[in-house]
Formats: sequence, structure tokens, C-alpha cells
Amino acid sequence: MAKVIARLSSLLLSLTFLMSSATEVWAATWTVNSTADTLDSSCTPTCTLRTAIVLAGDGDTINFSVSGTIHIGTGGYGSGYVVNKKLTIDGNGQSITVNATGISDSAFMFLSGSAGSILRNITVEGNAAFGNPLINVDTNNITLGPLVTVQKNASGSGVQFTNNVSSGLVVTSTIQENGGSGILLMSATGVIIQNNLVTQNANEGINLNGAGGNSIIGNYVGINSTLTPLPNNNSGIAMTNGASNNLVDGNTIAYNQYQNVLLSGSGTVTNIVRNNVIFSGACNTPATNDNAGVVITEGASSNIVGPGNRIYCHRYDGIQVVGTGSDANQVIDNDGGTVTGCTPTGVSGSVIACNGRGISIINEYNNTEFPSISPSGSSNPNGPDGALVQRNLIANNHADGIYAIRATNITIGGSTGNGNAIQNNQGNGALIVGASGTFSHNQVTDNGTSGIRVEPHYGADRNYVNNGDDTLAQFDIRTNAFTNNGEAGIFGLDNEADADEDPAALDINNSFSGNGWVRVAQQWFGVVEVLALDGNPVGNPTLTGTVSSATCSWELRSLQVYNNGAWGPADNGLGYGSFTLNHIGTWFVFTGDFVANDGTYVNCEARTISVSNGSYSGSATFSFDADASTDPVSPDLKIPYSSPTQNRNGRYQVAQVMINQPTMVRLTSFQVASSGLRSVHFAGLVLALFVPIAAHIFSKTIAYKL
Repeated sequence: MAKVIARLSSLLLSLTFLMSSATEVWAATWTVNSTADTLDSSCTPTCTLRTAIVLAGDGDTINFSVSGTIHIGTGGYGSGYVVNKKLTIDGNGQSITVNATGISDSAFMFLSGSAGSILRNITVEGNAAFGNPLINVDTNNITLGPLVTVQKNASGSGVQFTNNVSSGLVVTSTIQENGGSGILLMSATGVIIQNNLVTQNANEGINLNGAGGNSIIGNYVGINSTLTPLPNNNSGIAMTNGASNNLVDGNTIAYNQYQNVLLSGSGTVTNIVRNNVIFSGACNTPATNDNAGVVITEGASSNIVGPGNRIYCHRYDGIQVVGTGSDANQVIDNDGGTVTGCTPTGVSGSVIACNGRGISIINEYNNTEFPSISPSGSSNPNGPDGALVQRNLIANNHADGIYAIRATNITIGGSTGNGNAIQNNQGNGALIVGASGTFSHNQVTDNGTSGIRVEPHYGADRNYVNNGDDTLAQFDIRTNAFTNNGEAGIFGLDNEADADEDPAALDINNSFSGNGWVRVAQQWFGVVEVLALDGNPVGNPTLTGTVSSATCSWELRSLQVYNNGAWGPADNGLGYGSFTLNHIGTWFVFTGDFVANDGTYVNCEARTISVSNGSYSGSATFSFDADASTDPVSPDLKIPYSSPTQNRNGRYQVAQVMINQPTMVRLTSFQVASSGLRSVHFAGLVLALFVPIAAHIFSKTIAYKL
């Protein structure tokens, strides 16, 4: 009995081997020789694609001996081709097009039994059912390509991977002119999209929606290999709604609408964008495409842009990091390039160049220019936290190299070897508006205005009475080299340039050479108000004034004076010398202290205001300490308010003059309402002294469609 059992076991093993061998040997090749869409009982003498898919066995190959277009549905079948076994469908050098127009689903549907299938050398086009992709992949390990063209589906996407697919490949294919995204990954992982042309789709070129661990490598997105613009009508590549751990590497992404690369939404984390060429048409003549390069927004966090990207020629920002919760994002190691000029061929290597601004890290879109306030109706949100900008070449941008609004804990540069080269930008090397962080070990060279400019964000409005919603910048600036910048190396305006160091200390802790004005400048606002003897404010066009200092015989550039309401719109062009106090409140900007280019430290305090109407005159000094002994007005209104008060904070300085002749005026403080104190009203006006026109040519930041 034991021998019988042994022989039976041996026989079963032999049969198993033979069956396995037969499966390999007998894997069939089915040759489609008809462009009809019928389902027949056999593939002889006529073999249609639908018949071959139904009759083929697992592991079989379907190829073609005929060219032409297969119109799905013409044989009475209203649905596309369902693949539920492992098949290779190969155009085999024939010109084969599968047209899906009019069907009730997708042209090809790869279901769970089709893992390992390949579709190659074939064109799939036409309108699938509304919302359906032309090719729907619902299982793992499906390969599309090489030489698959998926196009002209007005109803939806070209290719879609869904249902938590964990592997797949789209390679050396063309995905174009579809009504949705070119390629859509819905919660898919492990998909590789490599060496494809993805252009002219109505939404994103490649959309990773909640998808993680995918690789987007070496594709042309929005442009072809001859650099002809073929933009997608939304982002080139989008990672949204919790997309994580994706790699975008070595792609050419250009001319796409709104932005070339988008990272958006809470949970969109730890994605890497590296070694890509990302550009648009701002360097063309005439310029084309009003878009941005890389946008990180809506709470996307801990993503990395770098190393090795070339991000250039966008009308708006090269890189934007926007909004509360868009935290801990990094822009690193984009520093291996050169810029010979802002032309399509003037930028090479790895660089952030020739954009509107280089990098913006901001709380929201549409903040006004200086003095910066939030847009009407805004909640004035906090900006991103913990951004890191290291080892980048940020050059030749048309406004500021780096722009930060209400962002916190930014690191720009850092320790030795981690600094950025910030050079030849038309605006400031860095413009810091109500933001906090560090700026160190950077080479800041040949920028059109200042190397770094630091100023407040004024909250909901420009009214000094509402300064409680102002946000002062709190930056640590040290160990930088400021060379040949058009204005100051370091410039603080209505804000300490450095929260802990005065201009003399900043001069010691940084190096300077050849800057246009001075090494370090600190400027503040002053206000003059004209009151009649009865205490009522008046505007008097016959009054003229001058501001002087015993230690400063000159002002940096001009003494700018502003009338017609607080925080006025423009420089009135007065330059040095006298100005007319022809409004109830007259605001201007003056220098507190500075370090000259020869290293001399000069403190311009105290400053004297003198007024005259030709017959009478008077003068007084400025003060911001709200001390009655230096503000000799009764009652002393204890102003200006300073938000917050710091050791060297000179915000809202006030000149107060009392003259005891009948028709004279006195100059006193601006509007304030306080319990038990009289209210004095005026309409004042302010703008900054050094608002360079060149810095704001491309300063508008739009809300891009996401």
C-alpha cells in the first residue's frame, strides 16, 4: 500500500510539472486582423480585438496584422474592453487607434485579474463616458507603454490609477488633449510615470490626488522635447489632498497655467521636487504666461524643493509658500547654475532666477505693497512656520530675491556652508515684512535696492491708531556679506532691522563693501500736526517746515513727505529742504541712525522740526517716549503708541511745538481718543522713503487657481 501511495504521489508531481510546462509552452499569440468591434466565437478566419480579449488565456499576447481605427460600439457593444486576465496587447508596429466615442465607460478597464498586463504601441482616443478616463487601471502592475498615445477625451482624464493600486508604470507615451487631467493617480502608490509627453490637458498634466510613494521621472509636461509650449490648463504636476512621499525628479515642466508644480492641502507632506527644469515665458519677447513656478499652499508641509532645480522665467514667483499650516517646507541646494541674462537661453544649471520674485513665504495673497496690509475682508492669518532656505542661487529676479510676510521662524542661510547666493535681483535681496527668523551666512550682492529690508506688516489697515494689529519683524541678521547693493546693505524701516542689535552692532557682525547709500540704515516715521491756539487742527498752505539734526547734515536720499490721509500713496518729490504743511497731518520718513560706507556710526537724534508762515516761526524736537517733560503739551496725551515698545523703537515719532503769539500755530500729536482726554482729529498721510520703483514692477501676487 505504501508503494502505491508513493507511485500516486510521483504521478501527481509529474502531472503538476507537465501542466505548468504546458502553461508556459502553450501561451498563445492572438493576431487581430480586423478593425471591426464584434464578438465572435473564434478568431478564425476573422479576429477582432474584442474577440481576442475574451478568448485569450492568462499570459497570452494579442498583436495586430492590420492598421486602422477600431470604433468601439459599432458592432453593437456599447462598453469598452474589460481586461481581467494577464495580457500583452501590442500594436506590433501597426498604426492602430481605438476610438471610444459614445461608449458607456472607459476604452480599456484593467480589473483585478489583469495584474501584469501590458498595453503598448497603440493609440486610444475619443470621448469616454462622462467623468471616465480613457484607460482605467484598477489593479497592480499594469504597464502602459512604450508608445501608447492617450488623447482627446473631452469627458475626463486620459489615464487613471485608482482603488489603492500599489504599482504600475506609464512609460515613453503621449498623454494629451484630454478634458480632465492627463494622468490621475487617486490614492495610488508605487506608480512610476517616466519619460512621457503630457501636454494640453484641460486640467493638470499629472495629478497625484491623495497618492503616495509615486515617482514622476523624466517627463515633458506642458512642453515637448523641442521646447514648443503645449501647456496644460492647470498645474503641470499637482500633489494634493494628502499626497505624500512622492518624487518629482528630472522633469521638464513649463508654460502650464496657474503654476507649473502645485503642492496643496493638509497631509501633503514629505514630497521631493528635485533636478527639474521648471520655467515659463516671462523671458520671451513678447513675454507669455502669467504663472508661478512651484506653489506650496493650504497646509502642505515638510516638502523639499531641491536639490538641482532650475526654476526660472516666471512672471510671478519662482517658489511660493503660502498660508497658515504650510510649515517646515525646504528650498535647498538649487545652487549649481549661472545666469548670463534673462533670456530663454540665459539661465543654465541649478538656479532660481529671472522670476517676478525668487522665493515668497507669505501669509496670504494680495497683501498691498508698502506699507503692507492684508486684503480687504481678510482675517489677517499667520504665515508659514519653519521654512528653510539654504544653499540656493537666487539671482536676476525682477523684484525681491526673497519675500517674507508674517511667516515665523524662517531660516535663510544658517551655519557656515549653508548660506545662499542672493544676487542681481532688481528689488531687495530679501524683503522681510512682519516675519521672524534668521538671516545668516548669505552672500548678498548687486541687488537693485537694499541687501535686506525689514519692515512691519500693518494688519487690517494703515491707521496708526489701530497699531495693535501691526506685526513687527523680528529677525537676527549676522555673518552675511553685503556687497554692491544699490541702497543700504541692511535697511530697517519703521522696524528694528534686527530685534537685538542696533546699526553699530549689525556693522560689526556682518561685512560690507560698495553699497550705494550706507552699510546699515535705520529709519522711522515722524508726524507733524498743525493746531490753532484754540486747540483745533487746521491745514494751512502758508506754513512751511524743515527737519534738521545737529549730527546729520543730510538725509539718506530725500526727505519724503506725505499728506492727504494716513499712509499716503507716493513720494511728493520734495527732496532735501523745506516742505509745506498744507494738511492737518503731515507725515514723513527720517533717519534715526546709520553706519556710513566708511564704517562711521552716526546717530541723527534728536531731530528738530521748524515751521514758519513768513511772519512767525517756532520749533521743537521729536520724541517717542510719551514723557511730558519732553512732550510739553498740556494735557499730555502720552503718545505715540508703539506696538510693541522696544528699547530702540522709534515708531510714530511726534514733534510738538507751542508758540504763544496770537495767530501762530503749534505742532502736536496725531489723532487719539482716550478716556478723560480730549480727542484731536486729523487726516494724515504716510509712505516709505525708499520705495524703489524697480522693486515693484512684478510685485503683484495673484491667487492661483488650485
